Amino acid sequence: MNLAYETARRWIDAGFPVLPVHFMSKKAMVPWEELQTRLPSHTELANWFYSSLRNIGLIVGNGLVVIDFDVQEAFDYWLPEFLTQYPRGTYMVKTRRGVHVYVHTEQPAKNYHGRILDIKAERGYVLIPPSIHPSGYEYQVLLDVPVLQVERLEDVLPEYFMPTPEVSENVAPAQYAVCDDPWKMADNAGEVDSVQEIRARHPILSLLPDAKPSDRSGRWYVALCPFHDDKTPSFWIDTQRGLCGCHTCGMKPLDVINLFARLNKVSNQEAIRELGKR
Repeated sequence: MNLAYETARRWIDAGFPVLPVHFMSKKAMVPWEELQTRLPSHTELANWFYSSLRNIGLIVGNGLVVIDFDVQEAFDYWLPEFLTQYPRGTYMVKTRRGVHVYVHTEQPAKNYHGRILDIKAERGYVLIPPSIHPSGYEYQVLLDVPVLQVERLEDVLPEYFMPTPEVSENVAPAQYAVCDDPWKMADNAGEVDSVQEIRARHPILSLLPDAKPSDRSGRWYVALCPFHDDKTPSFWIDTQRGLCGCHTCGMKPLDVINLFARLNKVSNQEAIRELGKR
C-alpha cells in the first residue's frame, strides 16, 4: 500500500477517524459527517486510498482539538512556555502559513476563529501529512509524538489567546475578539514594534536588576521573587530562552512582556505598547 493508506491506518488504529480528500484540495470525497461518530473500516481505507493521489482529512471533535496558528510569530511566542510545561510536546504539523498543534481535551472545546489562530474542535476536519495544500505546499510533520491529553484547552493555551467569555456562539467568527491579544498592535502601528523585536531589545534581566548568576555558563540567574515575601532567592531566570518563574509561587513561566505586565499590573497588550515605545 501507499503512504496515504499507511498514514490513514495509523490514525484510525490510534482511535481517530479520517476521510479521503481530493488531491491538492480541501474538498472531501465522501460524506464525512457520519465519521464524527465512528471509525472507518480497514476495507473503506483500502478503497479510499488505493491511490497515493489523495489528501487525508482528520476529523476533529470527541476531544481532539487542533490549534491552528495562522501567524508563525504567534506560534514562536507560545512554544517556549508550552514546552516548559510539557517537555515531550505533542503532535505538530507545519502548514503553509503556520503550525497545527494537536491536543486531546477531557472537557469539550469550542470552535474559534481569530486573527492569529483558529481553534478547530468540532464539526470539521483538517488536512494531515502527506496531504498537499491547493497551493502546492506539502504538509510536514513538525513533531511526531503522541497527541497530548489535557483536562482543558486552557491548560495549553494561555488566556490571552482565547475568545472573551461574553462572545456568543451566534456571533460570526470574524467578529470574535481575542482577550488581551499580545499581537494586536496599537492604533498607531508605527509606535509599537513586533513582539519578537520587543523581546530582543529588552532582555529579561533588564527588569530584574538584582538577579545573580547561579551557574558558570551565564545562562541561569536567581533573584528574590517580586510576587511574594521571599527570604531566599526562589525566582529563576533562563536568559537563553528569555523566561523566568518562581519555584515557590508555582506560576507559569513568564517572558519579558508577561513579567512587565505582572510587575506593573497591566495587561499584556498594554505591556507591549509600553515596551514598544522604549
